[in-house]
Amino acid sequence: MAGQLRRRTFVVVVVCVALLTLALSSMSAAASTTPNGGQCSQIVTPRAGDGWSSVAQRYGVSVAALKAANARYIRRNNQLWRTDRLCIPGDGSSGPATTVTPQPTTGATYTVRPGDTWYGIAARTGVPFAALWNANPKLQRRGKVLFIGDRMVIPGASASTPGSSTATPVPGGSATKPPIVGMPACPTQFADYTTGIHDALNANPVQLLDWLRTCGAVTSAHGGVTIQDINGDKLDDYIIVITDPISAAAVPTGDLLIFHAGRDSKELAYQAGAAGDVALLDTSDINADGKIDISWTDTTCGAHTCFGTVHIISWDPASSSFQNWIDGNATMAYPTVSFKDINDGSGQELLLHGGIIASVGAGPQRSWNETWSSLAGAPYRLTDLMYDPSTCLYHHLLDANQLMLTGKYAEAAIAYDAMLNDSALEKCGTRDNELDELRSFARYRLALAYAYSGEMEKAEVTVVEFLAAEPVNLYAQVADLWWQAYEKPQDAVAACAAVTAFAKDNPDTWLILFDFGYANPTFSESEVCVAPAA
Repeated sequence: MAGQLRRRTFVVVVVCVALLTLALSSMSAAASTTPNGGQCSQIVTPRAGDGWSSVAQRYGVSVAALKAANARYIRRNNQLWRTDRLCIPGDGSSGPATTVTPQPTTGATYTVRPGDTWYGIAARTGVPFAALWNANPKLQRRGKVLFIGDRMVIPGASASTPGSSTATPVPGGSATKPPIVGMPACPTQFADYTTGIHDALNANPVQLLDWLRTCGAVTSAHGGVTIQDINGDKLDDYIIVITDPISAAAVPTGDLLIFHAGRDSKELAYQAGAAGDVALLDTSDINADGKIDISWTDTTCGAHTCFGTVHIISWDPASSSFQNWIDGNATMAYPTVSFKDINDGSGQELLLHGGIIASVGAGPQRSWNETWSSLAGAPYRLTDLMYDPSTCLYHHLLDANQLMLTGKYAEAAIAYDAMLNDSALEKCGTRDNELDELRSFARYRLALAYAYSGEMEKAEVTVVEFLAAEPVNLYAQVADLWWQAYEKPQDAVAACAAVTAFAKDNPDTWLILFDFGYANPTFSESEVCVAPAA
């Protein structure tokens, strides 16, 4: 038996080394492109202690852009590993470059091509997203996934030859259009719009919106101008959202700019420097602290998935500048964003719902709700995360494991027991014996949960009955090993050390939970056993 295990372990190691060599070779060959075909300025590995925000800051990109270019490394706990090879999108100072094939410009239907998204098609055709979505009920899939070859109706477009795969012209203007009299010419580069808007505002603010529409920087689907006193000086300030009128990207780059109105001129006070499409959410006192808050989303898209990041800023009179009011990264795949007063005395909470990554490799997923609160006048931070209901047995195991890790052993025991007795829970992964494997793991963990919650008799009965019913079951052996080491001294650390040593020689103890897709946590030999925190 021991010889067979050694031979099996040797084969696993050889195969892993071969696969790692092949993977590194492939990474090297593709090091200059993002998953969506855009450019990587470089491929980097995280440093000790790195998170998404620290890597993004180091290389001058947004968190949303970094995640969009590296969706395979997004994990449930948002951690980065030292072995990850991260693509830094673009030239290191902007979001991931998305290349798309130029599309036809007339017609009533459109055939989806590589790189297309709902938002990108809506932007290029000038059709509001809601109208495009409602016109194509047969294409409405979870995660807003589009498949190459889908035939999409473009509402309001003029009909063309039957069976054509063409779309309506992209609205908006360019630098070649005659400018509005008395206003500056339309900029030829998106980066020049900051100066162009400054000049247009100071020339004739009443015509600013018309000028932006003429230039194509504001369309029916993107952008706009909001006039409001933000800093309390009783003068109009301008919140301006624009989009790149000449971008061919599926989700064109946008930006948000704020101009303060002085006595004699209007000057730039804030520029978001967004990585993707910008949508203004609210311009009110969201957290009830007496100051106007400005919130918006910045959406970037990779090969399969779009990620939206919520931003909130407010004017700080003490520093005469805008301050960030998000403590953390409010980023999610395809988020639905809203504000609602849940906790008394803290204004409205920021609510996000979504999270489904539109990729087969991401594995079984479920949407979740995040609640962000501004407590005691502090910036918004994540205060609650709750997953949507699921009939997937694996998801229930993740929840039970999380209860164990947080020391809620009595609740974990209930959760593991439910996994053993609820026949409605289904397979959602790719392993042939998935249900039996997960329930075996749950029965072993049930013994630990009983013991750690003080129910030693139940723990012993669970182990004894498990071993009697399935003596050759790998997790029955693990449970017995753990119980023999734990029962009398009740030393969980020593018992887990014995289990970990066993797991090193028997990789199936952790491989059955190792890879349920990159959107889910991985698993290792050291995680088979859990000991209470000291």
